[in-house]
Amino acid sequence: MDLHAQDKKEFIRFGFFCAFFCIIWCVSYAVRSAPEMVDTDSFFRLNRVQDLYEGGGWYTTVNLRSNAPYGETLHWTRPFDILLVAGALPGTIFTDFKTALYWWGVIISPVLLVATLLILIWSSRPLLSKQGPYLLGILILFQTVIISYCQPGRCDQHSLSIFLFAVLFGFGLRLVSGPASPWLCCAAGAIGGAAIWTGMDLITIVFATAAVLGLFWIFEKSDFAEKSTYYSICLFIATGISLLAERPWNDLGAQDFDRLSIAHWTMCGLLAAFWIIAGLVNRFSEVFNRRSARLIFAGGTACLMVICIFLLFPKITHSVALSFILPSFFGGQVSDVDPRVIKVWYERVSELQHMFTTGTPIAVSVQFAGTLAASAGILGYLLVKKSSQNKRGWVYVSILLLIFAALSINRIRWTGYAQLLLMFPMAEMMDRTLKRIEGQKRGIIRVLKNVCVVAGFSATFFVLGFAAALFAAGNTENQQGKKVSLLKICRYLNDDEKWQGKRLRILTNTNFGPEILYRTRHETIGSPNQRNWKGILDTYDIMEANTDDAAKELLEQRGINLILLCSDSPEFADYRKTEENKEFCQRLFSNEFPKWITKVELPAELSGSFKLFEVSKTVE
Repeated sequence: MDLHAQDKKEFIRFGFFCAFFCIIWCVSYAVRSAPEMVDTDSFFRLNRVQDLYEGGGWYTTVNLRSNAPYGETLHWTRPFDILLVAGALPGTIFTDFKTALYWWGVIISPVLLVATLLILIWSSRPLLSKQGPYLLGILILFQTVIISYCQPGRCDQHSLSIFLFAVLFGFGLRLVSGPASPWLCCAAGAIGGAAIWTGMDLITIVFATAAVLGLFWIFEKSDFAEKSTYYSICLFIATGISLLAERPWNDLGAQDFDRLSIAHWTMCGLLAAFWIIAGLVNRFSEVFNRRSARLIFAGGTACLMVICIFLLFPKITHSVALSFILPSFFGGQVSDVDPRVIKVWYERVSELQHMFTTGTPIAVSVQFAGTLAASAGILGYLLVKKSSQNKRGWVYVSILLLIFAALSINRIRWTGYAQLLLMFPMAEMMDRTLKRIEGQKRGIIRVLKNVCVVAGFSATFFVLGFAAALFAAGNTENQQGKKVSLLKICRYLNDDEKWQGKRLRILTNTNFGPEILYRTRHETIGSPNQRNWKGILDTYDIMEANTDDAAKELLEQRGINLILLCSDSPEFADYRKTEENKEFCQRLFSNEFPKWITKVELPAELSGSFKLFEVSKTVE
């Protein structure tokens, strides 16, 4: 980090503040009775890393106990797994690996949040003044989606993606702001390749940075062709190395769109080829001295690149081709999924809702709309005002914000990246406001003014969103079921003498699958993963069956032993309503079931929330 000696004390002070915040946050979570992971993806990740540690194999991506008896393949890659293993191993000095992994999984996201706040001090230096990065950190702590993704107990890669996004932003800002060394360009490309390996979300900022460099080359020329050449070549090399690290030799040609594959490597190769050709033309000709020539070359070559993608990867439709660069925006990550699963499951996932719909938390919508409006106004002022420093940097922020704000409106899972970008103009304006107050006399009035400014910029839209959520909750009935703890029912399924020594195949809510796999030795069918579309559809088809015979046929195909229902879960809540033609799940809730189904009497502490049914052996 390019910190001067006088900045070290502030950096250390801020580091202690972040660490203290992280510790208090994690301790408050840990002292709760039976602390649990906050979402099902966390148990997915724990299962995956546990299998890796126990010798499952680096390239093994199939979990045979999920989507039984066929098995389930996850689309995740290994970088976050490596972090989990590395963090859990030191804990094995004191306990077993599974316990160490669990507690490292509890705290890893807050730790990555602290790392993000610290790296932003470096990332934002070309854009913000001395105290700006620290104000930026304070603002980020009030962003609901970022905090949600980085909270204790959330053991998934979103927190790592946000950290890498901050790193990539810092490199991109330096590439567009002024002269950059070849080493810096190469480092940016290398980090970009590693980021694409980590997750498909980050391919957006990788290619958006390349596009911004290209735009500056078209309109200004300068040294942007040289920067882009180094960047794209190293991106291509790093992505190739990542592909070799992620996939076995016999799988290198697989065309996947939800995890690193040859498709993404080819895209990086086409980008590198573009800049190599542009560099050669520029060296041996003066044709690129004209802006119109650069524009025609860039536009024509971009069209050729799109044609190449269609020819090389026929599976890519028009929407998938666009989502190749903007994944999940047009549905590219579910291009190989049965379309029916989009309706019955995919569109119901909370983080895949549109920003301004009833499925989105109103606190998120209000805060996003407010900060977007305020930041857009500030950005417009900074871009128009002649005295603004580093206008290229603010142009870079504006272009990225246009992309990620649009993505966030379409799917709220992108909002964490947009919130980080939105805080840059807010930090700049807060810094300017505080500097005006510094010119006034010291005293309690000045302190109060500083506090009001910081609180106003940081908490205004956070408080408005919270207030809107309270108001909405007071005027509408809560349609969502409360979060149900599976801890006790899993202990029962594992330890009760009725199930001792047995591995059973359980049909239950799709969101329950990963935790049941983690806490028990049993098998499940459905899970919240688009690649397990067959397990999702079979789960819904059984639960929605209009006749017992239709349900029985699917139960026989899957070899189901137990059916576990939860009265507090919203997933099958509609099936409990009284209707003339009751569906299978609804009949089970009403205790109207055929002879080949036996209701299991649960202990009193479980019977209030769960219903368990045993399927006759004749159905296996």
